[in-house]
Amino acid sequence: MLSVITGAIEVGKTTVLRRVLSHPGLQDLRFNGILTDTSPKGDKWISSLENGNRRLLARRHQQGDITLGRYGIRLAALDFANKCIQEADIDAFLIIDELGRLELNSSGFSAAFKAIHKYRNRHALIVVQQKFIDQYKNMLGPVSRIFTVTMKNRNLIDRQIVDHLSKCL
Repeated sequence: MLSVITGAIEVGKTTVLRRVLSHPGLQDLRFNGILTDTSPKGDKWISSLENGNRRLLARRHQQGDITLGRYGIRLAALDFANKCIQEADIDAFLIIDELGRLELNSSGFSAAFKAIHKYRNRHALIVVQQKFIDQYKNMLGPVSRIFTVTMKNRNLIDRQIVDHLSKCL
């Protein structure tokens, strides 16, 4: 079962995801995969859900191994993220936060698509930038539910996601 959280940039998709992951109703579940956080300075960080290790993914207006928009991307962080995704326990709930422009170009979290297909009969929750959702629908295959986070619903939608996930277990 694959579910997707989507929404505009900086609407609070990762914040909603964090509330879902820490919800008491899901406390018996194990989560593997990655979270992407943005620091107050605008830096992007990747965190492993399995062990909490973090890597700096990108800095705004600084050179990286590759450039995407205003960000310099660090390939070592992408390697770290892909390793977290590849090594995710098949019995855990796979989390990938988030798929965007980089992954559409077969870069970024390239392991995500293999892992999603590996988890086809398991459970996965993926965060996708809203402007790319139509392209990703074709790449991801069947999706059980898409949750769209907005400024109006971002403080309530986590309950809907938890209810959905609970029914699928």
